[in-house]
Amino acid sequence: MVDKELLNAQKELTALTFGQAQAYTNVVLLAGYAGFFAIWSFIKPYITKEQVLWSGLLIALSLTAFMLWEIFRQFHQSRSLLELKRALNDPANFHGLLVQHKAKEQTRIIHLGSIWAVVFVFTILTGFSAIGILLWAFVCALWKVNYA
Repeated sequence: MVDKELLNAQKELTALTFGQAQAYTNVVLLAGYAGFFAIWSFIKPYITKEQVLWSGLLIALSLTAFMLWEIFRQFHQSRSLLELKRALNDPANFHGLLVQHKAKEQTRIIHLGSIWAVVFVFTILTGFSAIGILLWAFVCALWKVNYA
């Protein structure tokens, strides 16, 4: 038999951990995007049009996935806050509504974590592919300068 108190504590810990991991990941991703565009602007005169277009397409896909995720996450967070507001506006049933809200919120966050895993992989793969193109172009440009 499952200890419901232990299960609830684990759900709460999972939800909290996901929230903190998401915030950290967002900072790292945003720094990565800034770094990409800094490198891109520096090396753009030295790379082919095809490399510019492919790296641009891949980073655009990565950024789009990240932005869509953030919009989706904000939508669900706003909805959650509205549900909490309803509980606050009903003092007679506040405790019961709060318990329901907390349980629903934990389940929602765990579900969103599964979606985020897919978005994260796509964002990383397309972002690193774009960076890979730039790094390869950088190496090729250095090779031409030194050995051509």
